[in-house]
Amino acid sequence: MSLYTRQGDPVTPPYRNRGNQSCPYRGSPKSNAETTSSPETRHLLGIDPMDIDDGDFASGAPVSGTASAATTLASTSKPLPDLLHLPNELKLMVIGNLEPQSKTTFNLALTVKEVKWMVMRQHWSIIGTKNESALTRLRAENITTQQNYVGLIQDLTIRTDLPVDFSQCRFNSLQKLVVRAPDESAFDLDLSTFLGPNLTDINLKLNLDRQDPCIINFLPVMNRSPSLKSIQFGLPFHDTHPDHLLKALESCPRLETVRIHSQSEDLIDEYVWRHLATNHTLRKFLWTGLVDIPFLDIALGNISHGQVLFSNVTHLYLTITSGAAAKLFPHLQNLTSLALVIRDHGNILESVAGLNNLNNLHIEYDLDTDLTVALLAPLRHMNLTRSVLRQDNRFTLDGSAIPLSALPNLFGSHATMERLEFAWQGSLYFDDNAQDVLWALGRVYPKVNWCSLTAASLPSNLGPSNAYPAYPPMWPSLRRLDLWEMIEPDYSDNYANYCTHFANQIN
Repeated sequence: MSLYTRQGDPVTPPYRNRGNQSCPYRGSPKSNAETTSSPETRHLLGIDPMDIDDGDFASGAPVSGTASAATTLASTSKPLPDLLHLPNELKLMVIGNLEPQSKTTFNLALTVKEVKWMVMRQHWSIIGTKNESALTRLRAENITTQQNYVGLIQDLTIRTDLPVDFSQCRFNSLQKLVVRAPDESAFDLDLSTFLGPNLTDINLKLNLDRQDPCIINFLPVMNRSPSLKSIQFGLPFHDTHPDHLLKALESCPRLETVRIHSQSEDLIDEYVWRHLATNHTLRKFLWTGLVDIPFLDIALGNISHGQVLFSNVTHLYLTITSGAAAKLFPHLQNLTSLALVIRDHGNILESVAGLNNLNNLHIEYDLDTDLTVALLAPLRHMNLTRSVLRQDNRFTLDGSAIPLSALPNLFGSHATMERLEFAWQGSLYFDDNAQDVLWALGRVYPKVNWCSLTAASLPSNLGPSNAYPAYPPMWPSLRRLDLWEMIEPDYSDNYANYCTHFANQIN
């Protein structure tokens, strides 16, 4: 078999002289004897015939405009037959680089019978928001036709109120499944139909406005997809228990990413958490449930004091108390990236400072907090490349006690920092003049190329003319500056030029 073919996919095209023989492509929906541009074919491509100008097509044969699509395919000015004369492996490579939902793709599927099934496979490989009506149009087809088409789908995005029953079909080619939930719907979705041997990614998209359960519990049959590498659950389930998730995780030995949050967070208890903490294949773990002392007393019940947890995890997201952090963090010595949501006023940063391999730190306070230099002092000697400090929008992070002179020594090593983001309220130096802030930081962080600040005011000492004075660069290494709020000067006759000049002053 050729190196470029998918396993199990023959490459022989449907030749003209085969009459009514079934197409040699596994799962090819129709005989090649059909007229390729028939309304039915357009219908099953997910294209409404009423949306297509019939002047673009003539009896199934390419007319002006389609030849240019073929020219694009072959990256040459030669006519379409050059594509048809390529070896089958190269045809598959060329067609495989087409955007599945592009006009070029469905033009070929409708008009060029020799490559129809190659293009049809490519067109149906991704079903998403652009062509979700394709699934709806299958509702009127028999089970065999439905199966032939859904068997081509590799990447699928659907809503929980999908109006078609595919319970008799098998999505054996499906690799990625994304589910979205409308704010309100009387429908519940059974995902068991979509679980297959090639599925690697399930993403139940978060919708904070959806409170009622909308996902029928499919965890007991998740062992149908042993190749899963990523699960992201953010929607509410019907009738689930953490034990269901535990058994599902045990049946998926290749999982690398687990994100369980918001309406799905009750799926994890102490025993599921322990299983994930001791899983050596896991690379990324996010859970929005609270980790506190009582939780860890159970989760770490049979964990030895020196055992490393999350040993191969590179990105860990925790909502945690300071007491729990002091108990857990000695087990996280391999961790390189940590996102923390802090739920109490203890000095959790003292525990964070003990993570010697950490280079990426994201801190978010989930309660009103008064920041001080002493509170942030443990970060000072950490060799971080990225540091983020911000507040949840529901709460206030008050930095009025932090003077401008302290900024250069708050956020970690001057020698390693490359990206710095912080946001708090109450510091007047953000409102008075951003130059002072940028000069203070740029002087000590020579490698930072990306900075995000709470706010910045354009300097008021630049007069309302285009003859602006020259200043030394504020931060030569900076390439991107993000601001939560831009405070305009009291006067500026040409605001655009004013902003441009200020940007030029940075580096």
